[in-house]
Amino acid sequence: MKKNIVNHIKYLFSGFICLMLASYLGSHILLVVPAINRAHIERHKSNVKRLVSLTAQQFDYHLMNLRDNAQWDLLYEILDPPTPSREGQQILEDLFDKSSLRHYGLDYIGIYNRDKSELASTSTSKVDIENIFLSKNKKHFFSIQPNGKNRIKMAAGYIELDGRAYTFLSHIILDNAGEGKANGYLLFLKAMDTEYIFDLEIKNNLLLNLYIPQGERGERVNEKILESTRKSEYYSELLGERKRAYYAPYFENPKKLAFAIEVIVEDEISHAIMLSFFIGILPILILVLMMVFIKDTVDKKLVDPIMALHKHIEAVKDEKAYKLLKHPKVGNEVDEVIGAFNNLMVEVSFQRDEIESKNAILENLAYVDHLTGLSTRRVLDEEYELLFQRAMEKNDTLTLIMIDVDYFKRYNDYYGHLKGDTILKSVGRILTDVFRNRADLISRYGGEEFLLILYDISLTKAISLVERFQEELTCRNIEHSASPLGKVTTSIGINSGRISGDMNSTAFLEKADRLLYRAKEEGRNRFSY
Repeated sequence: MKKNIVNHIKYLFSGFICLMLASYLGSHILLVVPAINRAHIERHKSNVKRLVSLTAQQFDYHLMNLRDNAQWDLLYEILDPPTPSREGQQILEDLFDKSSLRHYGLDYIGIYNRDKSELASTSTSKVDIENIFLSKNKKHFFSIQPNGKNRIKMAAGYIELDGRAYTFLSHIILDNAGEGKANGYLLFLKAMDTEYIFDLEIKNNLLLNLYIPQGERGERVNEKILESTRKSEYYSELLGERKRAYYAPYFENPKKLAFAIEVIVEDEISHAIMLSFFIGILPILILVLMMVFIKDTVDKKLVDPIMALHKHIEAVKDEKAYKLLKHPKVGNEVDEVIGAFNNLMVEVSFQRDEIESKNAILENLAYVDHLTGLSTRRVLDEEYELLFQRAMEKNDTLTLIMIDVDYFKRYNDYYGHLKGDTILKSVGRILTDVFRNRADLISRYGGEEFLLILYDISLTKAISLVERFQEELTCRNIEHSASPLGKVTTSIGINSGRISGDMNSTAFLEKADRLLYRAKEEGRNRFSY
């Protein structure tokens, strides 16, 4: 019973917990993980769109303000020794004035020679741009060459300086011979919005490259970009090491891609998945704790008292000990069950005592004659066989004395049965007095007959005891008007001898009975042996 109840509760709770965990894990894998993945992709798309939009706006703005080739010629003159012209000097003064920063919306403007040494600059605050041209953090968006002479190349991107991110537009001023060698540099910097930068995770996760479709992969990506553009989406593909590349296209015509900005972002979403997993599993853990608490309560309030009751019932069944069950109250119906059981134990204990008392009386009736107080025929039958077998084993002497009250039926008919019972009691008392410590058994054989068994006593001693008995009875001089003798007398048969192996207990007893009847035939009030 204990195993069944405890295991049933354990399996019930374990199964329920496993079902909850399986349901949660299944829903997390099938629904939550794909949803988080889609959310990250949409977030990436939104960020890429904002980044490309902002960069394009800034690039177009700077390019618009420095489109005139005449100005580049003047700048070239500034960088071309020996002496800049007056117009060029005026450009320097106008360009590197504080008002020009506000006009262009910039934080820094600087011009450099081919050795990348600063010739002139202005800034809203000190900006350390040492080795800016060799900076590993500089991310180029793209570069172009305007119409006309190959006087300049332009590159746009961003750079991190002193913990801040800047968009930059670098005008590379080529030599006048058109050989493509840098003759000097004009650099514009504008600080980017901090929240915007960190929202895009530029400092840690964002990588921007110029992508020009080439080869078979270029054709494939070109087709994918065109297909995504028709759906108003950015084409993206997974790269190695959990990275994803988005392509912001620039077209020569509606069907031909000129180049694209390749925006590479981290595509790792495990931290979000794990966070959502632990947030989602928290209620399950709370529920598990509640279930453990409920199970503990069920054990204390139901299982434990029931198991204690079961154990006590088993003890009652095995040990027949009808004791009360002592168990702490649990405050529910189980208390009433235990109380009813204890009341039952009290009633059973009382009934058991009553039955034992009655059984003792019945047992006494079975072994003790209620009238004379002597042993019953049942005891005689049991003890006689044992004494006979012992005498046979040891070849000892066994003596049987069978006594019958003379004319007892006449006495009952004349005096009544109550008087007759008095006679039997008197005979029993005399036998007890005479044969005390001599006879191994004194019993009422039936009706008015008595049988005595004497172990290892000589015939002479047995006859002496019989004579004494008859003398005691005669001295009582109990009147018996219905007897020819005028008083109560007895006839006695004595069978005594050594018991050998060829003798039979029944035959030995029958011989004593025959000797009794011989005493009766010879005139009663005598013994025969």
